[in-house]
Amino acid sequence: MNKQLTIEELNKILDSYIALKRVIDSAVEVGCLDPNGPIYNTVWKAFEDTVDIIDPYSWIMWYIYDNDMGEKGMLVKIADEQFYIENRRDLLKVMNS
Repeated sequence: MNKQLTIEELNKILDSYIALKRVIDSAVEVGCLDPNGPIYNTVWKAFEDTVDIIDPYSWIMWYIYDNDMGEKGMLVKIADEQFYIENRRDLLKVMNS
């Protein structure tokens, strides 16, 4: 059986994403990082590859990119249950189901 992710672990991952995005966006904004360059791509690929180890079904990346960190409140159906994913606890419930 796979280990259940805790809210603390999920928060650490998502908070790390937010911090990383903030510094990357700042570096791009002031012109010291090319958003089409190898450093930019390598940093994001490393983050995504690491998250994939923890989350092989890509729920976290879906939450970040497709569901805009819960802002879209998208509906997910697993088996016969439906879940609106509006926050981290909603995401965790789906990931651990």
